[in-house]
Amino acid sequence: VPIFMLIITMVFIVKFVLTDAPQSTGTLLSMKAFMSPETIMWGGVLQGAAIMCEMFIGFDIATTLAGEAKNPTKTVPAAVIIIVIYTAISFFVTAYLFNCGWVYEEGMLKDPNTAVTEYYVYLGLGWMNTVFVPVNTIACIGCCIAGNISSSRILYNMARDGFLPKKIFGYIHPRFKTPSFNVLLAGIAGLSALLFQ
Repeated sequence: VPIFMLIITMVFIVKFVLTDAPQSTGTLLSMKAFMSPETIMWGGVLQGAAIMCEMFIGFDIATTLAGEAKNPTKTVPAAVIIIVIYTAISFFVTAYLFNCGWVYEEGMLKDPNTAVTEYYVYLGLGWMNTVFVPVNTIACIGCCIAGNISSSRILYNMARDGFLPKKIFGYIHPRFKTPSFNVLLAGIAGLSALLFQ
């Protein structure tokens, strides 16, 4: 669903740009979509670079499920490469088209934390915000589940290799065939973030 919604958004952006809308580049081939020297903020660039580093490190999550994969020596490396290539291309295309649709000028955004919702209003698609918020919430829940699975599996592998107590962290639930203690521990650790808002 999130990918489908992103594709719809990009189609609307292309249509918006090709109608020579104000504040858009007016073309799908623009250097301003890559960088606008007069408005670039290096602090933001460095923050974005830090986030990207974290994201690409996160792709290693696929390797934590090697124990469940068939022929992991072939399938897991291939999965990691596919994930990295797909994500890099989709990030680039999305960022490029979004920049074509709305050339940034200082003071345009009321709140950078709600930039996407402001963007939809600017495109004349305010109704998309009623779809975006629940879809984004579902996507976030999916990310949390993936994080929980990978962190619990990492703890299990560390216990199996003798770095953590095997009786606790190496325990596999007989019915669900999962490291249930680790799943609960990772869930509690994740939910503790609510205390630091």
